[in-house]
Amino acid sequence: MIQEKLKRTLSFNGISLIIGISGGLASFLTILITNWEFQLSLKWLIFTIYVFLTITLFLVKLLVEMNIELNKKQSNTSGVVRYVSESSTLLVSKNDLLGHSAMVSIFYLDDSFEVELGKGYVKNIQENFIQVEILDISENFELNYKSVLGKIDSNDIITLQKLIVKSYITYTR
Repeated sequence: MIQEKLKRTLSFNGISLIIGISGGLASFLTILITNWEFQLSLKWLIFTIYVFLTITLFLVKLLVEMNIELNKKQSNTSGVVRYVSESSTLLVSKNDLLGHSAMVSIFYLDDSFEVELGKGYVKNIQENFIQVEILDISENFELNYKSVLGKIDSNDIITLQKLIVKSYITYTR
């Protein structure tokens, strides 16, 4: 996360902003100073102030972006993209809150009411997706939603969009 923020801050827009502000401050200081042959080398003092202000502006910009990033609330849920029946595995959209071997609960949205489908765990994390292996399916769901299980097995897109995966606890075998 910090590396991403540094890349954004050191991008063309970030550096342009820093150079613009520090250059404006430096030019304003040259208007105020008329005697450059002062006993204390004023040129080095101005250069030191310029470098200090540039670094300070860089750090303030980085701090503001990090604060904005930390205040964003991440969702605890992930949507299902595909189901592989041979391995009882769901392909889920990536969520930073799901880690390796994390236990998850799987729910089905039935008219805005979440019905527990079962439990699973994070089997593998890919670049854009997470593989969740289903450990067990709720008996209540098997009895009342047999048609939904058939649609999930056939990868019905509308039914898969109604599945929600929520993080639970860490799973260990």
